[in-house]
Amino acid sequence: MTTGHNVHLLPQKNQLRAIHTIIRDKDCTREDFVFHSRRVIRQLLEAGLDLLPFTKKDVTTPVGTTYHGLEFASKICAVPVIRAGEAMEGELRHLHPGIRVGKILIQRDKRTKLPHLYYQHLPADIADGHVLLLEPTGSSPSTCTPTRSSASSTARWIISSPCPPSPTTSRRGPTGNA
Repeated sequence: MTTGHNVHLLPQKNQLRAIHTIIRDKDCTREDFVFHSRRVIRQLLEAGLDLLPFTKKDVTTPVGTTYHGLEFASKICAVPVIRAGEAMEGELRHLHPGIRVGKILIQRDKRTKLPHLYYQHLPADIADGHVLLLEPTGSSPSTCTPTRSSASSTARWIISSPCPPSPTTSRRGPTGNA
């Protein structure tokens, strides 16, 4: 489902709503929360990867026929926002073994409420392909603004949010400040 030029939502199917029902239940066990959250993360990552460009690739199957398939058109790397974004990293590594991963830490300034980049470790060739920015809380797209200047303008950022905000979700940052 597309809601705008740069915003894509997972299709709101019954299965996804059922998963959200489980993970939002106040009586949900930790094990169920982790299991079902990973299911949503995997769906989200699959949908995000599907938005990237592909090129045609022919391979020979074990029975000797040619299969006309696809491969990613350029390099891909991932940059989780430290703490919350790292929850998505394991699932991405299952989907795309060997993916290069960087890290960034962004927090809002307590006084100005503007994002501040505290730490970054990015792959040297980050500008040569596409970047999956892993940020599951998605409190504000402006949180990601400082990282844009860290890479070439050719890098494409996909901001991920696996679960729509709950009506009671706090807008507090990692330090407990708004």
